[in-house]
Amino acid sequence: MSIPFTNLVLLWVERGQKIAPELNLGGKVKHKEVATDKSRIVTYCTDEMKRKLERLAALRFRSVSNLVEAALAEEIARAESSGELKIDPLADSE
Repeated sequence: MSIPFTNLVLLWVERGQKIAPELNLGGKVKHKEVATDKSRIVTYCTDEMKRKLERLAALRFRSVSNLVEAALAEEIARAESSGELKIDPLADSE
């Protein structure tokens, strides 16, 4: 399956599908299987932010994906602690 890169805005892959995009030089996104059961979120950021994330991930011996996942988990925990985000009682059963 190929998607024109210019049309790719957000790709959300549900758990269990184990599919991730792979760019090729023709401007298309090809999908390949990956070894994970996690959902995928694609986002956009500035070039400067990307460079800083890559440097920070390297300093911490982590992947950029793992670094971003940890930051998101911290933000969600902070929002739950403050009461901004109610804790979902069904979240552990999924």
